[in-house]
Amino acid sequence: MTFQKSFSRRIALASTFSLLFAGCSQLGLKSHPTATKATETPTESKADTPVSYSEFDPETLYALMTAEIAAQRGRFDVTLLNYVQQAKRTRDVAVIQRAVRISQFLKAENALYELSRIWAEVEPGNIEANQLAAFHSARKKEYEAAIGYMEKTLGLGGEADFDALAVHAQSLSPEEQAELLALYKALHERHPDTKEVIYGYALMQKAAQNSEDALTTITPLLESAPDYQPAIILYAGLLFDTGKLDDSLNYLRKQTRRFPDNKKMGTLYARMLIDAKDLEQAQEVFYDLMTRFSDTPSLKLSYALVSLEKGDRSIAKSHFEELLENQNHTNEAHFYLGRIDDQDGHSEAAIKHYLQVESGTHYFAALARVSYLRAINNDLDGALSQLEQERQKHEPQAENIWLIEVNLLLDLGKHQIATRSLNAALSAFPDNTKLLYSRAMLADRLGDLPAMEQDLRKIIALEPQNAVALNALGYTLADKTKRLMEALELISTAHQLKPDNPAILDSLGWIYFRLGNHEESLDYLKKAFDKFPDPEVAAHLGEVLWATGNKEEALKIWQDILKDFPDNKLITETMTRLGAAPASN
Repeated sequence: MTFQKSFSRRIALASTFSLLFAGCSQLGLKSHPTATKATETPTESKADTPVSYSEFDPETLYALMTAEIAAQRGRFDVTLLNYVQQAKRTRDVAVIQRAVRISQFLKAENALYELSRIWAEVEPGNIEANQLAAFHSARKKEYEAAIGYMEKTLGLGGEADFDALAVHAQSLSPEEQAELLALYKALHERHPDTKEVIYGYALMQKAAQNSEDALTTITPLLESAPDYQPAIILYAGLLFDTGKLDDSLNYLRKQTRRFPDNKKMGTLYARMLIDAKDLEQAQEVFYDLMTRFSDTPSLKLSYALVSLEKGDRSIAKSHFEELLENQNHTNEAHFYLGRIDDQDGHSEAAIKHYLQVESGTHYFAALARVSYLRAINNDLDGALSQLEQERQKHEPQAENIWLIEVNLLLDLGKHQIATRSLNAALSAFPDNTKLLYSRAMLADRLGDLPAMEQDLRKIIALEPQNAVALNALGYTLADKTKRLMEALELISTAHQLKPDNPAILDSLGWIYFRLGNHEESLDYLKKAFDKFPDPEVAAHLGEVLWATGNKEEALKIWQDILKDFPDNKLITETMTRLGAAPASN
């Protein structure tokens, strides 16, 4: 090599590894266990292999220098492309690592997938390389490869993250869960005494809804490692999953005393106490956690919520207000403060709080309630205007906001305005089955059977297994037409999809009554009434009993229902139509 070529190469590499992220430093780093920290540039990563000045050919030198110039000019696509190409071409550890850091910086997931596998091949003993390859193989759903890299990581003494992949499996399809479960089982057989593997396998069994098997797996681990806190938490959760709530509570009561600084364990205990309806004890546990971990606002929120549920409204209100003062969980705090004011009849104060719920799980509930409060306070136009503004502000949620408007108008009995709103909404979202169903039900109220059937038919065409639409159409045909066999087919299909649904059982009972099969009718109606004793089912069951000569039983059912629903017109109209004796006082 000539002196000139050697000198040019050194200059190029100096530029490559000192100037790159002067331009890139404006970008934010993705937080990931193997990513460069957001406070440092990739050139500062102490774990990386120092750049070697071993021989590079001119093509590589030129590509790397071009990458640096591109970075300075903000063309990070060129920077990334050149580094990835040269990492694959040279398989030089320093270049690979640099390409990885750039990919992490730019959140280039596909590049990271390729580079991590190359890095793990070039440096099979590098923990980070195997961790990264495991993570990105899992993201590509290459689970066998991911488990292989994790196993290598484990052998190298690194954190293999078997638990993280198992937790992720909860969101996978049953087929993918079965594939992963088989891989974890084989892994467990290879490492039967490694606690990380045992714990990961039990988590995987839980994710696949095999809680009994998971208990069998985790129990020996707790016998050999009784202080292994992740396994303690998992064991308690599995007891709960298998219906052993009391055992789970007794176990957690003891373990939280042993490990009072385990926030996750304490929180699980408090939530299980809520499930057990022991709100007083749950409140005490959350208070202790909130005090112990004062830097965790979510615990203050939990304490406020359980206090509200328990009826300690003043305590709850003060803590919601503290959350607002500290700008923590503001959407939740505004929602529940609004609800407290709402229940106290302070509509204006409630509206102010509800309007400040801008996102999160309570956004739609707050919007629906503030719309209703405005409407019943003679400001329906203001409510509708607010909903229109929200649709424009949150375009991806426009369909749901239309539903709020439609339900509001239906609740208020504003059928003509509701029809206009439904038509406008369906003009924008013609295949929204919830909107179609709402319009079908409105058409039923207005006695427009053809319009109702048209919308329900469209829902069924879009969603052939929509049991609600199948049942609604079948019941309407059974109740209001002579198309009984068609109705039976629709309701039977709905029943196959949801065999325990009481509304569908009621419809089956009614269609069999219309067909003259009283025995089948009574069987289904009694099942429906046992599951859901509402006035409509009671009216149907009573009518069939009356028709079959069981008049005393029919009267008793109607009279019992009228005690809970004294103004129900369906029951009284049914009794009047059949000439039944009036309910006794």
